[in-house]
Amino acid sequence: MMSSFNAFKFVEEIHILKRLAIVAVIFFLMTVLHYSTLIRESDASVFSITLLGFMLILSYNLGRILVRFHLPKLTIYMISGLLCGPFITGFVTHEVISNLKFVDNLALSLIAFIAGGEMRLNDLMRLKKTLVGISAYETIYVMILCTAVFALCSPFIGFMSGQSWLFVGCVSLLVGTVLVANSPAVTIGIIGEYGSKGDLTEAVLGTVVLKDIIVIVLFAAVFGAVSVFIAPNTAVDFRSIFLHVSYEIIVSVFVGVAMGGLIWLYLRYVGEQNVLFILGAAFMSYELAVHYELEVLLIGLSAGFVVQNFTKQGEELIRRTEQSLPVVYPVFFSIAGAKMNLEALMSMWFLALALVAVRLVGIYYGSRTGARLSKSPAAVQKYAWMGLVSQAGVALGFAIVIGRRFPEWGTQLETLIIAVVGINQLAGPVFLKYALEKAGEIPKSAEETTTIINLALDDEEIRNEESEVVMGGS
Repeated sequence: MMSSFNAFKFVEEIHILKRLAIVAVIFFLMTVLHYSTLIRESDASVFSITLLGFMLILSYNLGRILVRFHLPKLTIYMISGLLCGPFITGFVTHEVISNLKFVDNLALSLIAFIAGGEMRLNDLMRLKKTLVGISAYETIYVMILCTAVFALCSPFIGFMSGQSWLFVGCVSLLVGTVLVANSPAVTIGIIGEYGSKGDLTEAVLGTVVLKDIIVIVLFAAVFGAVSVFIAPNTAVDFRSIFLHVSYEIIVSVFVGVAMGGLIWLYLRYVGEQNVLFILGAAFMSYELAVHYELEVLLIGLSAGFVVQNFTKQGEELIRRTEQSLPVVYPVFFSIAGAKMNLEALMSMWFLALALVAVRLVGIYYGSRTGARLSKSPAAVQKYAWMGLVSQAGVALGFAIVIGRRFPEWGTQLETLIIAVVGINQLAGPVFLKYALEKAGEIPKSAEETTTIINLALDDEEIRNEESEVVMGGS
């Protein structure tokens, strides 16, 4: 009679093969859809949503296969998007990504609601020295190191070779400023996925949010100054730049506070179909941000913060918003993966890796110095740097601005920044998950719950098939 252990291993291998077969079928269907003009020509929106559906099914099944390697689901979603994106299979084209932009931003609004809801005022006040210390020192270290290394490498960079020291210094400073940016969305995603709680979680979340504001102001100032020195014949109105940045931050916060009040009124006095209402509020936040040129992340953060800290409906907001995460996260991070520019990475991989490495050094020493001087908890001093690796939307936005403002050389710099961001975006979730595990801030129950969610269907099928195999071998 076949042993129970051998039967289980045999059935598990068969189950993985079944998942691989499903992945192969999905690839076949997406290939057919990609080369078919029937849906594409009839309705571009329907074509985009159909491709998104296939990509999500692909993410789900790849997750079932790769979960055994203990990768964060966010990384798996990004890998799925990368596979389907314009630079590998081409199933999801740039046009499709553009059509799905509203889904992308809707997901970002929901993620921001959770981030704001997780920022409890008491914890922030308790860790205020930590947040300011880490943010300040990490910003300074990363900016100085990345600026210096890029300047040293300038003779080996095509558009930088032979340029004046002033040009080299200005462009290097731009690069250093952009690489300061983090990705609050990735941080929030990992924290939400594993339900982590503790000093490290609060410190990392608070830091990436604070730095998101700092880097916007910093880039506006540096970009304006660099424009004056590199293109002296072009007038740069610092007053207009300052007013624009101030408008974006202040009005975004104001709209977020108003949105938080609206959410509180509904949850407090209506309290029906809360998930649908929160989805509607997220969509409204996105539309307001687009129409009035505001920062959607700041709107969501402010709304969640107000509901959590000034009303009794904070936990209800988090709970109901989290119910949408099984759909929100695959959508958001699969699209993020599809956006990754492999051509940019391949064309400047050596310099991109060098900047990634130097940025990691700056993050490590800057965050540890800031945490130590602010007398932060031991876990924060030791592991906070791992939560500051990810980059995404803000840095990419800066790269696009540079490319448009300086078309002669800015597009090449944009390509380099996109390559660096792509590497950091894939590595960041793995670093943060490891840090939270080492700090003991991922509850065992949450870890088990995540495993059960990932493998419940698989386990049930394996047990059923194992039973059949054992019965047959008796």
